[in-house]
Amino acid sequence: MKWLAVIGLMVCMTVSKAQEIVVDGIRYYGDWMESATIAAFQDTGLSGDIIIPAGISYEGRTYAVTKFERFAFSECRHIRSVVIPASVNETLYDCGYEFYNCTSLEEVVLSPNMQMLQGTFMGCTSLQRIVIPEGVRYMDYVFANCAALRDVTLPEGLAEVGRECFYGCLSLTEITLPASVTSVGTDAFAFCRGLETVTCKAAVPPSCLGKFGPRIVAVNPFHDIALQAVLYVPADAVESYRITYPWSEFYSIRPITDTSVEKTEPDDDEKVFYAPSGHRIAAPSGLYIQGGKVRYRAQ
Repeated sequence: MKWLAVIGLMVCMTVSKAQEIVVDGIRYYGDWMESATIAAFQDTGLSGDIIIPAGISYEGRTYAVTKFERFAFSECRHIRSVVIPASVNETLYDCGYEFYNCTSLEEVVLSPNMQMLQGTFMGCTSLQRIVIPEGVRYMDYVFANCAALRDVTLPEGLAEVGRECFYGCLSLTEITLPASVTSVGTDAFAFCRGLETVTCKAAVPPSCLGKFGPRIVAVNPFHDIALQAVLYVPADAVESYRITYPWSEFYSIRPITDTSVEKTEPDDDEKVFYAPSGHRIAAPSGLYIQGGKVRYRAQ
C-alpha cells in the first residue's frame, strides 16, 4: 500500500506541474521534464500557414516540442500548410488524427523522426501531395477520404500499410509500395477508383489480413481496383503474386522491368479490354471486335 501511495503522489505531482502554455495561438502542455505536447482540439479559428517550433519558452524555461495529443488540430478548416519539426518523435501510442478534417490543408512537411501515422490526415480533402519520412514504419487510416490526393511517396522501411489507409482517395492514379512492406490492411485502397498502377517492390507478396470479431481472415484491400489497375512486381516474383490471394485478383500482373515500355497497341495474341471510362477491365462477355472483324469471343 505504501508503494501505491508513493506512485499516486508522483502521478499527482506530474499532473500538477503540467501547465497550459499558449504561443502564437497554439496551445501546449509543458511538463516537469521540460517537454511540451501540442494540446488536443486547438482553436478552430487557426488559419494560414502553421510552423510548429522545435521549442517554446515560458516563464524563463524552455520546452522541447515532442508530440501531439490526439485530434490536436482536428476541424481547423482554415489551415493551409503545416511544418512539423524534427523534435516531434511520435511512436505507436502517442498520436492520432492530428489534422482530421482540416479541409483546406494543402501542404505538409512531416518530422523525419515520426514513427507511425494514424488517421493523421483523414478528411483533408484539399491535400494533393505528401512525402512520408523514412522513419515511419506503420500507417493506419492516414489518408482516408483525401479525395484530392494525387502524389504520395512512401519510404523504404515502411512495414505496414494499415486499414483504410488510402480509402476513398479518388484522385490517386498510382502508388508504389516499397520492398519493406510486409502487410496491407483491410480496405487500404478501397474506392480508389482512379488508381491505374500499383507497384509493389516486395519480393514476397505482403500478407493481407483483417480482424472480423475473434477471427483473423484474408482480405482484399484492392477489391475495387483489381480489374482496372496494372500490378507491377519484381520480375522473379510474378508467379508468387499470381498464386497469392488477394494479389492474384489483379487482372494484369507484370514485372517491374516492363514499366519502361509503353505499349500503344496489343499484340495479336493479347486481349486487352477497356471500359468507357478508359480503365482496363477483365474480358467482358460477348465479342471482341478489331478493325471491323470478330477477333475473339469472350467466355
